[in-house]
Amino acid sequence: MGLSGLRKPWWGWKARACAELETFDIAFAFKEYCQNQVGQILKGLQTRVWSEWERQDLTAYSQQARQLTKADLETTYRAMFTGPHGAALRHTDWLPLYVLKATISRERLRASTRDTDLKVCTVLWEHTPTGLCGLSFFNNHLDDNAKFSTFVVDGASTSRRNKWAIGEKGKGFTLATQYFFEEVEQTVQPLAQPRSLRPGVSFRIGHQIGELKWKKSKNDADELKVILDDLTPTNLAGLMALRGLNDNEDSSDGSSDPEGDESKKRGKSVLQATIATRATQSLKAIYKRRFKYKMSEKNPAIPEPSSPAHETSFVSKDEVSITVLGLPKSSPSEVFSGIYGILPLEKAWSLPNSQVQFFKLGEDEEVAFYLRDQLVPYGPTLGRLSVNYHGDMMVTSDRRAVMTTGDDFGAYCKALSEAADKAFRHNHGDQLGLATEIALEILEETEGMQVHIARILKPANTESGGGYRAAFKRAWRILNPKATKDAVFWPYPTSHPDDLEIIEELEMVGCAVSDRVMTILEKSGAYTRIRPHTKTLLLAAPEVQDEVPGLERFRIGLGSVLGQDHSVSISMREYSYSTPKILWDPDAREFVFALPDACEEHGEESSCLCWVGPCMFEAIENWKATQVGPGPTMSSICRAYAECMEGVEGMYEPEEEEEEEEGDHPMDDGGTSVESNAAPDPDDVMVKFELLSTQMREFGASLQQRNDTTTAERAQIIELKKQLEEANQNLERERTQLQTSAEAKAQLERERNELEDKLELTQQLLQTQWSTRSEERQAKRRREE
Repeated sequence: MGLSGLRKPWWGWKARACAELETFDIAFAFKEYCQNQVGQILKGLQTRVWSEWERQDLTAYSQQARQLTKADLETTYRAMFTGPHGAALRHTDWLPLYVLKATISRERLRASTRDTDLKVCTVLWEHTPTGLCGLSFFNNHLDDNAKFSTFVVDGASTSRRNKWAIGEKGKGFTLATQYFFEEVEQTVQPLAQPRSLRPGVSFRIGHQIGELKWKKSKNDADELKVILDDLTPTNLAGLMALRGLNDNEDSSDGSSDPEGDESKKRGKSVLQATIATRATQSLKAIYKRRFKYKMSEKNPAIPEPSSPAHETSFVSKDEVSITVLGLPKSSPSEVFSGIYGILPLEKAWSLPNSQVQFFKLGEDEEVAFYLRDQLVPYGPTLGRLSVNYHGDMMVTSDRRAVMTTGDDFGAYCKALSEAADKAFRHNHGDQLGLATEIALEILEETEGMQVHIARILKPANTESGGGYRAAFKRAWRILNPKATKDAVFWPYPTSHPDDLEIIEELEMVGCAVSDRVMTILEKSGAYTRIRPHTKTLLLAAPEVQDEVPGLERFRIGLGSVLGQDHSVSISMREYSYSTPKILWDPDAREFVFALPDACEEHGEESSCLCWVGPCMFEAIENWKATQVGPGPTMSSICRAYAECMEGVEGMYEPEEEEEEEEGDHPMDDGGTSVESNAAPDPDDVMVKFELLSTQMREFGASLQQRNDTTTAERAQIIELKKQLEEANQNLERERTQLQTSAEAKAQLERERNELEDKLELTQQLLQTQWSTRSEERQAKRRREE
């Protein structure tokens, strides 16, 4: 037996300014405390979501109104104003700034053996003389598995994880408490400290007080320790039994030594008297501290209380009360941002049957990720929208990041995709703004993020295209503030910049998007690529009502190529854009083509038939793309074209001879009619002869020019063949030279492959040039003929 049982037990924590505290701030430390309160409610209600806070924002209230609120708190939550620092809050210099409280009736508690309502209260305080802040946390139902050691032992937990609460074994409480202690110390050190400030941190678990002090480690470094001051009300016998100070065992060894036995008995008696005296003093000190910390009130009739019957207690064994005094001046938003939903949000959206909540913070605040209402500072944030995810996800031991491997993270990505798709499909009412924000999120995709909606979004079907389209239209209008009110936006993939020219031709505003985003817009049914869209426009255009020269010849030519087995119809539409010019509609078995462009050679008002050939060839190509097999040959197409253009004079329909009716003959000056078979005028004959001579000379010059071109091309081909022969000779010489070693052979093989590739490319180029020029000469010859 000894006196060690009278000493206060203590536990060592971390060194001053340890690395684990570098990333802490007030909001994150506050979150560690608040999660224990909310976790107790979640377990009691057996639910995964709760946010029924009763809020009192007193920041704009008068001191008198705040004093009235404080008086109400002292009455309702009297046990919150207990302990070394909790009792200091009773001073009039401390006034509430913001109050969070909740009461869960015992009838609603599905997993509790207690017969009292669950009460939770958290208060942000202001020390009016200095402007410094304080925090107090209180709840009256301690976790069934928790005790004082679970608060102070590194790695233990005050909120064991189950299917409802998300607390895990870790360092949350100890690190948060040490952070607050050091933050208070640094804040008040340079200041003159009024007595009412009472800076510091302490916590009360039932009747047991935890206080913090620095101690020197073996390395002579400051290390924080937490000291247990057990103020459980008891009597002398109870205290001695609690601290192991009773010793009623007979220490005799059985030998017979009357004088020795008597000496031992006297020594033991003296020791017991000393212990009893010390224990009595300790017991009196316990009750004095209980009165000092406002944990109880003594019976005025008892001068020196030493038993629970000598006081009226104001605290219970199931309560948790934590007080932090002396923090820097802070606003509610700075303190409470670690817990989702404490402060009302201007823009927040909840989707039906979804585990994902989207919300927006202020313009100056960074996006955030919350896991079941708790901030994860380095979570998988998005670019514009913040997320509160109510599913399961593994977090790191310091609760500052999530594990991005495993099924949990995959489930989150799937839930995020489904939530985004649902926002587009329910794009009305409150969801209108959310769909627009998600569209902006997709369009403003930035690199470096762990999660991109654009990379995971999978539209459920094309039936929601209207919702997607409306959201993206609003997003593009936000991104293009200078666009006119009636501007029409159309997306195109950055991999096909040529689409922009068509979009602008259609008098729309082109919006460049990534290939991923274009795929989303197509799969949702919102937009297509611009070329398929122009096909829709052509098919929807009205038919041409006026007679178009050459249309019948065009019809005959197509019929000749396709034959009697392919009965088709032809429809010309009032469509003036550059693409497409002609389409084959296999469902309607109809060729639909745009009104031909004005002829470049004969002018805009010309009625020439130059359009027939190009349109005919393009029509056949469209038709062949939908058929199986090679389709009509080029010779059959040309033959059909030649047949349908029979009788054409200078790419114009031949002029019909008008028959003159009787009585309509022109009269000469003498009133006699002019004979229709009169001899031709010599001047007219000369004019026609000169015109024909000019055309012949021009044709001769054109023919000579073509011959010159052909001669030049042949010379070029001869020269290229000569170069090819020289290259072969060089290759043969190099092959002979490189046969002396294995290394030389390898080098020969590489160079030979390169030369053969170049030769093949040259041959292809020659063939292409020859074929192109041959086709050009043939086309030009047909036009001249």
